[in-house]
Amino acid sequence: MCYNESSVTGKGSFMAILVLGGAGYIGSHMVDRLVAAGKEEVVVVDNLVTGHRAAVHPQAVFYEGDLANKDFMRGVFAKHPSIDAVIHFAAFSLVAESMADPLKYFDNNTAGMVSLLEVMQECGVKNIVFSSTAATYGIPEEVPILETTPQKPINPYGESKLMMETIMRWADQAYGIKFVALRYFNVAGAKPDGSIGEDHGPETHLLPIVLQVAQGKREKIAVLGMITILRTGPMSAIMSILSTWLTPIFWLSSICVLVNHQMPLTLALRLVFPTFRL
Repeated sequence: MCYNESSVTGKGSFMAILVLGGAGYIGSHMVDRLVAAGKEEVVVVDNLVTGHRAAVHPQAVFYEGDLANKDFMRGVFAKHPSIDAVIHFAAFSLVAESMADPLKYFDNNTAGMVSLLEVMQECGVKNIVFSSTAATYGIPEEVPILETTPQKPINPYGESKLMMETIMRWADQAYGIKFVALRYFNVAGAKPDGSIGEDHGPETHLLPIVLQVAQGKREKIAVLGMITILRTGPMSAIMSILSTWLTPIFWLSSICVLVNHQMPLTLALRLVFPTFRL
């Protein structure tokens, strides 16, 4: 059971939000926005396997630990009894790694979600926002992809997150834990002041790889997959990245994945931006 400190200290009179994976790329931006809003206490949990402690806003309360550790998580909820919502960014997310080591993904992602929901149920926390992925759709038969498009993942990463969505749906039905799953595609950008942004090693996201080619850090773009180009996303935001190197984080609904080719930067950009000239 969760020990509720508010019964002793009188705390917990205002709302708090727990951000899991808040030292990661997307999570650190979420923490930054929540702190800036100033309407609730922001609590961050991250095991720092891929996250960066320096990316966590100094006004957020930080705990280093793993969400699969139930006793650790019970302790976090006990210290912050005003937590009434969880935002989950703590899943592993490398497709190639998931193919080589699928059990790592089902353990951390899928089993980790079960442990988290069990502790949330014990502690009476009934709201969760989950960072899912468009990888749950696999290779869709039609584009653009709709929320109702059948989910048929083709790798353990996408499968693990689809299973997490399924688990949350049943937890909602049984325990009333309400959830939202955000299935975004590629995420790109940085905070305008440059204080936080993408910092992956190795980098696997498409746009940072494109920018590395522009910087001379890579000779060519080499990405395996299918050619799919959607121009319904925020193209002006992408151009802002290319021209200024700094832009607010945004959700990119454009995919440009190249089949078994090594392509010059200019050709790759013209696939997405037909009028692009270097």
